[in-house]
Amino acid sequence: MVKIGTLPMRLLALNERVLNPMLDTVDYVDKSDSTLILRISPKERGHLVLQIGTSDPDRAVAVAMKVVKDVDGIDVNMGCPKPFSLKGGMGAALLSDPDKIKSILTHLVEAVGKQITVTCKIRILNDLEDTLNIVRFDPIYWSGCPSTNGGSSNNRDLVANTHEGILSFWKESTADSVMIARAAEWNVSVFSKNREDIYKIIDDYLDTAIHFDYPFNIVKYNVQQILGSDQDTEKGRKFLSTGTLLDLCNIFDKGDTFSKRQGELSKLKRKLSSCFPNNLLLPEWDSNEELTVMFAPYVRTHYPKPCDIPKAKLLSWFRLKTKSNSAVPSYNTIKTKDKVFQSIVRLGEFGSFASLASEKNIRYSEQAAAIVALHCLGIQKFNQ
Repeated sequence: MVKIGTLPMRLLALNERVLNPMLDTVDYVDKSDSTLILRISPKERGHLVLQIGTSDPDRAVAVAMKVVKDVDGIDVNMGCPKPFSLKGGMGAALLSDPDKIKSILTHLVEAVGKQITVTCKIRILNDLEDTLNIVRFDPIYWSGCPSTNGGSSNNRDLVANTHEGILSFWKESTADSVMIARAAEWNVSVFSKNREDIYKIIDDYLDTAIHFDYPFNIVKYNVQQILGSDQDTEKGRKFLSTGTLLDLCNIFDKGDTFSKRQGELSKLKRKLSSCFPNNLLLPEWDSNEELTVMFAPYVRTHYPKPCDIPKAKLLSWFRLKTKSNSAVPSYNTIKTKDKVFQSIVRLGEFGSFASLASEKNIRYSEQAAAIVALHCLGIQKFNQ
């Protein structure tokens, strides 16, 4: 449940809040590498509760203060039994430390309780009285209420995974509300009387992800949850082998939709370039030099054979054209202020080329520049 929220929100206080004029969203971005942490649409206003994993009251408050204008509530995860939560003193680990629970909730309510709701998710402990002791805190510590997960602190039991089952459980529990866990990850139509086919859910999900330009790794993880056992089908296996969002979209016949939207966003970005202070940096070049640039990330799995590697293919072409077995393209690479790499490849009379994609190391950056050269010189087309 923590992972489906994309990233450890306890680190959110380290990130930068950015108004995104292209998408009309509020983005929270990791300042160290420009990774998207959280993207919020105005359409979510009135419906959005941010769940955080934390073991530290001050850090929890820092996160809450950062997002208080963009969400309607903060929920502290005190039920996750996964090792990465327990080792960090988060999730279900908090249930054995009532004083820390009280401290976290007290700090949050005092900081943001008058603006948004503060709740926590707990698990039913083996001893009912221990569970009740947690929820019997003085009301001053709550601006919302605790919710319980239908499983012990050591395991997870699926209580209801259909719309009818949810309503039945809700009625039987006599609670004010119920929280839905993995059933909603697998098929969000669980909230509706009419259950949708998973491929209809994926179709709708991809439309939204494409529109809001969501990162590949997040989209793939969420689609994987929806696919479930269908990952072991021919389509599922093709999906699992994808390395880019375009690859993924093609599996579900959304390639054209993705490419069209990327074109729209590229035009918008050019118009709004002044709104983006962190423009990509490229190595300096002679003012008289004509540089051809395009966005072309290097994905290693797209080049299974050594002869297909962009730099190798460009080298062979360059030596053939120059009629010299010692001729080599000239690569110039820098490390940007965001700790990523970008390169220019210079091919003399044939031109200079660069990719706007930020790569994780010098090797990948040079390969990306070679991809642009291959594409623009008509040697090998790059499928965006």
